[in-house]
Amino acid sequence: MVNDEYRATEMYKLLIHYSPLSILRLFNRSLLICILIFSSSLSASTSSIFKIDSLEEISTSFPNDSLILFDIDETLIDSPHMLGSKAWRSYMSQLSKSSDQNWHDIFSLYLSQKYPYITVEPITSEYVHQLQMQGHVVCGLTARERHSWYDTPNVDVDLLTIRQLKSVGISFDTDILSQKYPILAKKREFFSGVFFADTDLKGDYLRKVFGNDVQCSEMAKMVVFIDDKLKQVQSVDAFLEEKQIDHICYWYCATDSKADKFDPDIANIQLYFFLSSNGALVLSDEMARALQQENSKMLAEDYLKAIFEFPMVAS
Repeated sequence: MVNDEYRATEMYKLLIHYSPLSILRLFNRSLLICILIFSSSLSASTSSIFKIDSLEEISTSFPNDSLILFDIDETLIDSPHMLGSKAWRSYMSQLSKSSDQNWHDIFSLYLSQKYPYITVEPITSEYVHQLQMQGHVVCGLTARERHSWYDTPNVDVDLLTIRQLKSVGISFDTDILSQKYPILAKKREFFSGVFFADTDLKGDYLRKVFGNDVQCSEMAKMVVFIDDKLKQVQSVDAFLEEKQIDHICYWYCATDSKADKFDPDIANIQLYFFLSSNGALVLSDEMARALQQENSKMLAEDYLKAIFEFPMVAS
């Protein structure tokens, strides 16, 4: 169970964020926190997870020596456009099901190697840096595997991931993990500050990493986990509850509105021009939409057909 006072404070901040201030002014802050502490003690398992839309909703004042784990895709980094986004990957996965080619892996790997990525929010890299400056152990926990890109073997996924993070100003310190959690730092899935989970659910991975090692459990004063996928947040929360490790988990929904606006036609146009220019033309969503309107005779299916015939795809 997470520290009750800390959880209550987080609940209070979220209430401020989502509730009309005119209502909150009717309450005394101290009284409200007392009520929240009482309610959290009655339902600790549900109040360990918070849904947030921005990292600004999370405090940086965690207990000393907290272990803070960030998911990477759509939590730290994201494509700046529809192409390469979470919704686009789902779209490509569907196309792959009706084909003998794994279009999802082919194109997503190519983009990860060559497409410019950004942080999910302008404050992301600075937020991570603030946590590091406070002495917390800050690491990545990704569903990527070190030597496999989804279903495609690839020996350089770990190096690729670190390169992507550094391109947006994020660098994890491996020394502090080695000093405070030496057993965790020796895990084979750990590389340059990132845990590359080799299980579908990250909670199962942490169960394997912590195992029955009492030292790891005792050293973790608090674990903070941030991920855009609810199933991952729930799995990590369930494991930490099971181990009785103080924790708080955030379901981070900053990219959901972008996913809701996804247009596969726009993404197809962006991918076509990116591939045809060998990575020189990176079209914004607005530019791709303008091209779509100017060249209405060229259907999205035509772009997709042309994409499948590119030499890099055929090879």
